Amino acid sequence: MSIRKAVTTAVAVAATAAGLVLTAGAPSSAASGYNPPRQCSLYDQSGYKGDVCVTYYGFGDGVFVADAHAERYPAGCARFRVDLIDTYGTRTWTSGDVPCVTGTVGSARYPAIVFVKERAQARVTSYDSTGAVLLSVTTDVLASPYAPRL
Repeated sequence: MSIRKAVTTAVAVAATAAGLVLTAGAPSSAASGYNPPRQCSLYDQSGYKGDVCVTYYGFGDGVFVADAHAERYPAGCARFRVDLIDTYGTRTWTSGDVPCVTGTVGSARYPAIVFVKERAQARVTSYDSTGAVLLSVTTDVLASPYAPRL
């Protein structure tokens, strides 16, 4: 393994660990003085209300975190899924299916370096019991602060 690849891997692992600590109960980013780049979309439609966000944590080769929250959902909701989406619109990482609940409905993490041009989006999707899509909301694209300019 080359030294550059080893350093890149070590930084990605450290950034992932830092992202997990930041999202697992550390003080809010505003209170800690660290305001990571974040892109959110709010939704209030068809009996659903909540948000979906993509956040970039780390330095250099950091990690993207997609998460979604629901304040309410309709009676027909069976499950949610939160996805990280690359710049081509391809789902690259998912939270898996989460039963409909209020509060956090899913979270997905993935190293930023694997995303095309270090850009990502988050999507929350809700399904009924037959698998039909009831809701799909996607954030705008978020670029890491270290992403090359297009």
